[in-house]
Amino acid sequence: MNIIHISFDFPDPINPRKTKAVANLIEAQSKYQNVVFSLNRSTNIFSDYLFKKKDNIYYGRIWGLPYGIGLRISMFIAYKRIFQILKNENIKVSLIHAHKLTFEGIVAYFLTKKLNVPFILTFRGDTDLKLLSYKIELRHLYKKILKKSKKIIFLAPWPINSLKNHYQSSFFENKSIVLPNIISINDSENKNTESKRSNFLTVFHLNSYKRKNIKRLILAFSNFCEYNEDVFLDIVGGGSKLSVKIINKFIENTKFPNRIRLLGEKSHIEVLKIYSSYLGFVLPSYPETFGLVFIEALNAGTPILYSKNSGIDGFFQNKKIGEKVTYTSIKEISDSLLNIYTSNEEYLCEIRSLKKTNSFEKFTFKSVSNTYVNSVIEGVKD
Repeated sequence: MNIIHISFDFPDPINPRKTKAVANLIEAQSKYQNVVFSLNRSTNIFSDYLFKKKDNIYYGRIWGLPYGIGLRISMFIAYKRIFQILKNENIKVSLIHAHKLTFEGIVAYFLTKKLNVPFILTFRGDTDLKLLSYKIELRHLYKKILKKSKKIIFLAPWPINSLKNHYQSSFFENKSIVLPNIISINDSENKNTESKRSNFLTVFHLNSYKRKNIKRLILAFSNFCEYNEDVFLDIVGGGSKLSVKIINKFIENTKFPNRIRLLGEKSHIEVLKIYSSYLGFVLPSYPETFGLVFIEALNAGTPILYSKNSGIDGFFQNKKIGEKVTYTSIKEISDSLLNIYTSNEEYLCEIRSLKKTNSFEKFTFKSVSNTYVNSVIEGVKD
């Protein structure tokens, strides 16, 4: 059984810096043969558009304009090129996995009609909902793709209702499954979960300051400082000189600039070690497709502040793991900081209880692998 994976988000020699979320999921499935088609959009007509092969990965550039202009045409071109490779290499296809609805899903839809094989897809809350919002002319096609797919993977619970709202229907629910990104749950870096905590922490790449909603967080923290004299906000992350300058400007324009500290970039291991020394991990970013940093913080025993209808929203319903906020409301963010500060022990107690019942195991390699193979792939065969 050969599973064909189609993704614009797979690290390859053209762009090895892409996030490893898709690669981790593919790696988690070793029962069947994986064949990966890694796509890279290019607007340069003089680019090298020949596909190359490395092990089981075919990678290449696909012509495409920004903002989804001519999207259906460029995805049709991608389909034709992938089909030609499958034909020339005599690759037998048993199942196709499109790792996004709005781009790769179109390619899979054309392929499955040509090859008469089933396909599954991942619905990525951020990109897919954004495209559904402004590519009105493609909504009917996307509905056909959703209907024809055998399984739909959601990385978190919250996009399910958002998708329902787009189509005023739940026609896809009976074949939907929540399958989070894989996270390394390692408690060896979190030995001081019972130590005294102080201050708030946020971690992100500083170039993403707009998406991470850092200006509102800084303003909200400044409001919080009116009532608390000894708490700091530590910002961890690297970025360009311009991003650092802009964020410093945000800080300087508050009443309490000395209470917000830019600590610079730290390694992943260093970040894992410091989570447990903070009152809370705070990042009201929007949109956020998943957000593994929130799970890492929780696994370290640290309460979180996160946005509604974004990131990990829906995974821990009715559990006091932190504060869920409307990302546009500075007051709500400020009030939530105060709640985490004044009731910190309650949050810590709830998170300790979740850890004792292995509630974070669903994010591990083993759990995601078992679900992917047994409930998704095997489910298609059934």
